[in-house]
Amino acid sequence: MDVGGLDLLDRYEQRIAIEDPFLQTADDMSFFCHGDGTFLKLDQDGRITMTDFIREHTGISMEVAFVGRGNFFQIWEPGRLAAYGAQARARLLQLRQGTKPGERPE
Repeated sequence: MDVGGLDLLDRYEQRIAIEDPFLQTADDMSFFCHGDGTFLKLDQDGRITMTDFIREHTGISMEVAFVGRGNFFQIWEPGRLAAYGAQARARLLQLRQGTKPGERPE
């Protein structure tokens, strides 16, 4: 789950604006940005409240992982984060070795 302020929302909206509004991509991006998001709720100590909406979207139950991503951060279910991290490292290793995803280095 991406978490950010108005700057992140502006970035998403700028990206949507350059898409052809009649293509599925623009519609999907708008749904992701506008229809499938939520405002975070903070308690009196500034902690993020894990609402049912967030739990359903992320698969979070008891533990949560926070990942800084520059101008925003992400909230992950720890197991999903570990799997994603392994996939991202594998893709980057393939790029470093000059192969395409799924190919084996020579």
